[in-house]
Amino acid sequence: MPDPFPFSADVLPEHLLLLSLFNLLHLVVWLAALVIGFRRRWWWGLILLMPLLYPFGLLVLILKRARKMGWVVATHALLLVLWFAAGAYMKSREWHQLLAAEEALLARGEVLDPARLYNAPEVVPDKNVWDHPLLITLAEAGQSDDRNIDDIFDQRPSKPDAGKLARERMEKEYGWMALPSGPPQDLRFAQAEKRPSAAYQALQALYELAWAQKYEEDLLREESDLSEESFENLESLLNALKPSYETHKGRYSAIVEAFKREQDVYPFAFENGPAMLLPHLGYIKKLAQVTRQRILWEAYAREADAAFQTMQDMFVIHRAGMSDVLICRLVEMACWKAGLEGLVAIQNKHLWSDDQWRWMASALAEIRLEKGIPGAMDMERSAFVPWLKEQADENVLQVISVVDALGGPGQRPFSPAQRLWMGPLGFWVQYPMQAFYIKQIRLLHHSYDYLGKEAENIVDQFQHRPWSELEAQLPDYDDREFGLLSAILTPALRVYDRFYSAQLMVEIAKASVPLERFYLKHGRYPEQLEDLVPEFCDVMPQDPMSSQPFHYRRLGSDGFELYSVGWNGKDEGGFPGLLPVHWRDRSWNYEDEPDDVLWRVEGREETFPVVLREPEDDEDESSMMQDIEMMKRYGLLPEGFDDWGEDDLEEEK
Repeated sequence: MPDPFPFSADVLPEHLLLLSLFNLLHLVVWLAALVIGFRRRWWWGLILLMPLLYPFGLLVLILKRARKMGWVVATHALLLVLWFAAGAYMKSREWHQLLAAEEALLARGEVLDPARLYNAPEVVPDKNVWDHPLLITLAEAGQSDDRNIDDIFDQRPSKPDAGKLARERMEKEYGWMALPSGPPQDLRFAQAEKRPSAAYQALQALYELAWAQKYEEDLLREESDLSEESFENLESLLNALKPSYETHKGRYSAIVEAFKREQDVYPFAFENGPAMLLPHLGYIKKLAQVTRQRILWEAYAREADAAFQTMQDMFVIHRAGMSDVLICRLVEMACWKAGLEGLVAIQNKHLWSDDQWRWMASALAEIRLEKGIPGAMDMERSAFVPWLKEQADENVLQVISVVDALGGPGQRPFSPAQRLWMGPLGFWVQYPMQAFYIKQIRLLHHSYDYLGKEAENIVDQFQHRPWSELEAQLPDYDDREFGLLSAILTPALRVYDRFYSAQLMVEIAKASVPLERFYLKHGRYPEQLEDLVPEFCDVMPQDPMSSQPFHYRRLGSDGFELYSVGWNGKDEGGFPGLLPVHWRDRSWNYEDEPDDVLWRVEGREETFPVVLREPEDDEDESSMMQDIEMMKRYGLLPEGFDDWGEDDLEEEK
């Protein structure tokens, strides 16, 4: 059975024993009243025994001139006065201690104002990205609703203010950014036997886009049976995607130009704390996906200059509208990890000049995602704590439930008993509960202190240590040690591996650039990474997971494989694991599972994707044989499989 209060006594406010003493005295007086009631009439004793009827019983007995009940009522009244006075004193003392703790933080240089941390210059509307007519709706959409804590708790709709009206306009103005989602099931592609799967498979990604678009077009035509014809070659893919590429070209160019303004100051509503709205992030992510799609199309259409321009656009878009708020950093990392797939497509076609690759190397060198970890810790504290302090005079149980919904796993329905405590009965315990809540804020500061120092130590240590040691070096952390609010808000902050995983893809991309420059000069890739030094790089590209050079294999003269040993630090030939490290259940041992990260450029050897599908229950084996014939055509069957027929398939079943 789970512990109903899995925290130590240290998280409780001071002088709580004094309130417990008052409760004990109330109990003694109640027992005395029961004795008096039973002596008067036995049924009076039964009435006084029931807590909800007890006050009414006392009142009736007083009216009936039961003199002995006078001191009972007087004592209860005195204890209630002392109860409220002690509760108010506890709350006041916790406030003083919280303010003293914050003064100490400010004295040592901590910044508790999110606007100061954001450090935005004075906005010049004609130069600011988010004042551009094409983007101002996203800026207005992030403004707060005129709602108090009761409105949020009861999920009452907000009033039609500027923020809500802007959010209602977003889909109309930016709906064109949404890529087709495709069928509910994922496409399955044939993979060559005994060959590791690369992190990026650009041509398959292009195929998935075309397939999803065809699926949506079929739905719009209201066809009862959707076409299952596969695309036959690269030209058919490009032709299928060209209309959408051309249709949105003007809109895309216009909105990218808006992002290129001098200032990038998004009007974050930091005053809303965990209730802060960031609707622009979703549309930045969608625009990043559109940019990736355009790079893929331009690369395979061999439009070198267009692909280079779109790649430059990608670097602008991925940085727009960001701050150190953790969710901003997570969205930025997701955009970088997905966007680098376009670079593989460009390398497969060897499109760019040496000057263009030099620009790419310089742009990638500026990306250091892991450096943002300490800043995210500081911003989370400065954005959340002031809002939490403002709620200290509200119904504490309501506030905590809202924080749990906004910063935790999501709001759960409350039982009638819980709602009773949040309503009428909450009045009697409001001061002690508010004192408890204020102490949780003070403990939350301690939690942020601990995590901030931990983050700084990690970034400092792993500048020179293999990143694969990160999990082993990570100290144990029990968020419950720092109270209830810490247990709700801080577990999601220790996502260091996600920062380093995203940066790893950037590091591999950096390492691939000198290889392309070598290819441009020599018409082939080098036999080994040492051949890049010193003309194309000062030292051999280093795998940060091992602090050793990346593993490298040349594929003919037109392709290569470059891979990292991943989080387990072992060379497993480039074979990846089944799950990203941040998805893994830490109770399981993944030490023996391969988790290399492979970057593959195939060049002229890149084969057109072959789609596999399993037969339905009502299909015969002939449909699977058609898939096998397709695999034979492209040479994707394993050795010894070429002569299989329907009899062999039946035996295998």
